[in-house]
Amino acid sequence: MTPVLSIRERRFSDVDTQGPMDGRCAPERKEPESSRKPERLGLKWVDSIGGSDGVRTDNVPQGEDVMIWVARLMTAVDERPPRRAIDWPKIETRIGAALPTDYREFCERFGTGEFCDHLTVYASGGGADSELAESQEANRQIVERYPLVMNGYRPYGLHQPGRSVGILQWGTSSQGDEFAWLADDSKEPDTWPVLARDDAGGWRCYDMSMSEFVYRLLMDESFEGFGGFGATGQAPYFTPSS
Repeated sequence: MTPVLSIRERRFSDVDTQGPMDGRCAPERKEPESSRKPERLGLKWVDSIGGSDGVRTDNVPQGEDVMIWVARLMTAVDERPPRRAIDWPKIETRIGAALPTDYREFCERFGTGEFCDHLTVYASGGGADSELAESQEANRQIVERYPLVMNGYRPYGLHQPGRSVGILQWGTSSQGDEFAWLADDSKEPDTWPVLARDDAGGWRCYDMSMSEFVYRLLMDESFEGFGGFGATGQAPYFTPSS
């Protein structure tokens, strides 16, 4: 009998923001148990339908387990930076949401900078400084001034204080790839899946933490990246700017 694998083993699902939703990352979609059908992906069978939002997050590790990926990133780039003090209450107040544990650990360890002169995580250099908050505030101002820009955040919308579900962008690449969380204020931040897209396609949903996504993008040659950027078998490096 062919095994049914969890969505976490599936790595990602494609979401076409210009056409019908496929249900695997769709907010507020519910389907009866009897309608669930496995999807064939390569040689694996997976269950493509999850909980009420269409995303299975029950297997996403939390707390200390999530921070394993930050430690692996430090090993991968051969960095052991001292921990920096960050004013998370002020930053989270600006954003309007609590932030995932591994992201906070990443910022305290890495600060701001770039991986391989290509991949940037919107981080913090210490104190109340926050590239993440600055980016989200700028995105909100642009959407308020130019409402048609909201089409670029379909089908989820931009995360706003008081709006339960929406996109919260945490990174970018030099080729215009965008990386975000599907932030959901009703759920633990450590369970938020990653969304990613390049300039030619729609959002893809990855059922993993931010730090795992970055690690696999840099280190896992079987991981499907964006814009031709991904693991090459060569050692990655990190260039700090703070």
